[in-house]
Amino acid sequence: MKAVFKLHSAIGLISALGLTVVSASGAALVFHNELEHALSPELHRVAPGPQRVPYDEIFESSRRRHPDAHAVRIWRFPAAPDRAVEMQISRIDEGAEVWRFEYVDPYTGHVLGSRAGGGEASLTAHPMDVLLWLHTSFLLGKRGQAAVALLSLLVLSSVLTGLIVYRRSVTNILLFRMPLRFKGTRAGSSTLHRILGVWSALFLVVVASTGLYMQRAVFTSSFWEAPAPRPPQPALSFSIDALLARARDDAPDFIPRGMRRITGVGESALFGDQRNRSSLLGEYASEVKFDARTGEIRKVLLVRDRGLGGKLESMVGPAHFGTWGGTPVRVLYTLLGLAPVLLSITGLVLWWRRRKPRGLGEPHPHAHAVSRSAPAPARSP
Repeated sequence: MKAVFKLHSAIGLISALGLTVVSASGAALVFHNELEHALSPELHRVAPGPQRVPYDEIFESSRRRHPDAHAVRIWRFPAAPDRAVEMQISRIDEGAEVWRFEYVDPYTGHVLGSRAGGGEASLTAHPMDVLLWLHTSFLLGKRGQAAVALLSLLVLSSVLTGLIVYRRSVTNILLFRMPLRFKGTRAGSSTLHRILGVWSALFLVVVASTGLYMQRAVFTSSFWEAPAPRPPQPALSFSIDALLARARDDAPDFIPRGMRRITGVGESALFGDQRNRSSLLGEYASEVKFDARTGEIRKVLLVRDRGLGGKLESMVGPAHFGTWGGTPVRVLYTLLGLAPVLLSITGLVLWWRRRKPRGLGEPHPHAHAVSRSAPAPARSP
């Protein structure tokens, strides 16, 4: 047991700083869309007009503005009459793929503005982009993404070793039999560390495992390879507006949210939502696949028709971002997202107290945690 305790302490020390950064930024990102719209309403809000500009025209105008882009696509269709069209512009720059988001008024076709979307991490970028890059890569690019993936593994290991070390306290904590005690720094930190660790354990397992799944590409060789040059975005050979009309007829339960990259050959897809879906299933997990040359629909795949594996995969996003239960769940995610910050602080306090010389006969601060004898339920270390 002493070895497990030492491992738990070592993991905590190694991951403390990174966990604090990722947890604090993640807590704020739970309300990413609301914060982004509040900070930049001029990019998202428009005055509804009598008639919309065709999506074909919006697409082609954006393509002509960015002749060097290898991908121009409608990343987000307007979710409401007063919302802008969000375009994604991708290109290869110095051996790396970078992209920007461009916002277009759907009633006039005028560009409202743009912001960096990825591959261009900078402290001068939009605050929400900086926060997102900080959360997913520590602002360090691919190496940072790998570090965040490894951090997820450390968090899972920390939860496991923590539950083993403090296994005798779990029941008392869940039954509210372990009150907080603040008679001393060591006692207060130890009790708070245990209580927070137990009550946030399931949450940490969920966000760490889903985060690791979303970063799984870092463990592949292709992730580290420089992207190959790609030809410029070809002009449309079909009508996006006609495609949307066919999708409404063929799949009335499908709600288009955006469009994948359109090439000159092969297949592309509209991605989006499904009416009356469970909130546990992803908002973007349904697809209408179409021929990239003709716009003819080839397949409709709603999330309700996916197999067990597909449904589980669609749950990754909602489980990680807290979008599966409305505002109350998101508020809970924000609060629980701050728990690792307090766990890191209390863990560091306990580690520091252990390093200080103890007087003759003074017990080790965690002696009871690694002892085979059960401690009194509410007794502080």
